[in-house]
Amino acid sequence: MKTHHYNIDLMTPMQTDKEILFNEALLKIDSFCNSTVRNFIQQLPEAMIVGDKYILAFGENEGDICYCADLAKGWQLLKAKAGMIVFVCEENSFFIFGYDHRWSKVTTAAQAAREHEVIADNNFIGIADQFTLPAATKYISLYLNGNCTILLDQVQIHKFTIILKQNYTTSYRITWSQNILWPQHHPHQITVQTNAMDIISFYRIVETQSFAAVVVGQGYSW
Repeated sequence: MKTHHYNIDLMTPMQTDKEILFNEALLKIDSFCNSTVRNFIQQLPEAMIVGDKYILAFGENEGDICYCADLAKGWQLLKAKAGMIVFVCEENSFFIFGYDHRWSKVTTAAQAAREHEVIADNNFIGIADQFTLPAATKYISLYLNGNCTILLDQVQIHKFTIILKQNYTTSYRITWSQNILWPQHHPHQITVQTNAMDIISFYRIVETQSFAAVVVGQGYSW
């Protein structure tokens, strides 16, 4: 038997060499109590340093974390599981392992706004060109500063809602991710009236990376 997250072997009654199993478990726990890795790598470094951890970006073990807990054991592998979050030191960012078996950078709404260098309208995040929704935001308010493509590639949660606000002076358009299912296959287009707001909720379809979209309301304005 193994633990769910880190595949640590559990001891069983009457098992021999329990101290070996116990020590191995402690080494793995010690390696991953601090959930950081140095970087993504294309090949394993020849020189090993106890405590080093990397994410493999190649081969049949792509996405796994390789770590060195003991020089005598060499590089060992930990199979990543969906929802696992690590801090990648040389990227200075958190990454989350998704259901698509890939690592994605975790981007907060505030970071996304800064990266796009767009203004925020009070509690709204200003967007233009392209905007990737954060991994785990249940509610987000977006304000159009230009025509924009909204991507759901990083989203890890099962339900979230967007309040989408049209520009004050100019009507802009939205292009949506391909992994959204809309009623009658008609992607929602934001209300063209300036300063109007639409509300859309999204629901992940089980065992997929797709979302079903529901337009809760549209055309709200003062």
